[in-house]
Amino acid sequence: MDEKIKKFLYDINECIENITAFTKGYDLDSFAVDTRTKQAVERNFEIIGEAINNIRKYDPSISDQIRESNKIVGFRNQLIHGYDMISDPITWDIIKNKLPLLAEDISKFDLDV
Repeated sequence: MDEKIKKFLYDINECIENITAFTKGYDLDSFAVDTRTKQAVERNFEIIGEAINNIRKYDPSISDQIRESNKIVGFRNQLIHGYDMISDPITWDIIKNKLPLLAEDISKFDLDV
């Protein structure tokens, strides 16, 4: 696997770990009122989306192995360009229900860089 791809996958994995750590012990209500945590989580989602977008450019066969990669990039774009349309319940749902699936997909790759 190309070293650039490995680096992108490593970055995704690191962001997943960050989001998981940042939101440990939170529920939707506590997340919704913690601006610092929300901003940190959103930044990590932006990085995830950008990394997947870069993987698609270098090797689409890799991004094809990541479930909902198009939706992930779309969420990144919404965070950056349509930030005023992001709702806490949507972000929280992604954290709780989609992030574990992404972690599972990323864990299938050799992340040694």
